[in-house]
Amino acid sequence: MNEKLSKILEEARRNPEIKSKFLETRKAQDPMEEFCKVATAIGYDMTVGELFAMGEVVMGELFILWMNGLIGMKISLHH
Repeated sequence: MNEKLSKILEEARRNPEIKSKFLETRKAQDPMEEFCKVATAIGYDMTVGELFAMGEVVMGELFILWMNGLIGMKISLHH
């Protein structure tokens, strides 16, 4: 996981007020943008672009593990 994101999550674990602020971002019209605003407000400059890049890296790592047979995935499509 990205070092900055790890620090943000650790901060949220230690501080219930900060954790609450991050949880509230899920209700925002643009949750990713709101997450970045909260992270920046507590001292971790974060952009939506960084979040997307982190997601791409994680998905790439999961795909490699899956292709190598190290993990299994079940994909379900719902209509």
